[in-house]
Amino acid sequence: MKLVLAVDVSPSINNEELRVEREGTASAFLDPNVIEAIQNGALGKIAVAMLDFSSAEFNKVVVGWKMIDNSASAAAFARTVRALPRTPGRRTSISSALELGTLLLESSERDITATRRVIDVSGDGPNNNGNSMTETHEKTIAQGIVVNGLPVMDDNANGYYPDLDKYYAACVAGGAAPSLLLSITTRISGQPCAAN
Repeated sequence: MKLVLAVDVSPSINNEELRVEREGTASAFLDPNVIEAIQNGALGKIAVAMLDFSSAEFNKVVVGWKMIDNSASAAAFARTVRALPRTPGRRTSISSALELGTLLLESSERDITATRRVIDVSGDGPNNNGNSMTETHEKTIAQGIVVNGLPVMDDNANGYYPDLDKYYAACVAGGAAPSLLLSITTRISGQPCAAN
């Protein structure tokens, strides 16, 4: 598997939420069950890259492709993630995160072969900048890429979006067996994908 972790760093993500995003990612790669699942895969390893996103002009690959095949490589990746500085940004362009994630996956085809390509998106708001979310999402899924979503829902935060879990389920997650990962807090109700 090739996995791109797309992390929202828009201004509505406060420092505590960013810490949760970074620490959650690092902790996942230190989990013995995750390492066991990686080692029990077809090749016993996965390739992982990470990008910070807000709007396209601020999007940045913060960790290039790393191979994870044992607890030592997973721990090294976790340390790298924990040490990352905050990338500046404005607005929230999930569509541009999917575009950059797709480019990362495609541009590595000669060097890294995988039977599964995945983009995990974590964020605290809907797409409000960049290309159409619906069109970008459909294009991404059509290329066989699985998109998982982790809505960051802190109801004490300044940019709290109460129906984000529904938005992520309807408009972000997609492909073969996508996951809507656990949010910080959960609120359920309907929400359209919005114009972008």
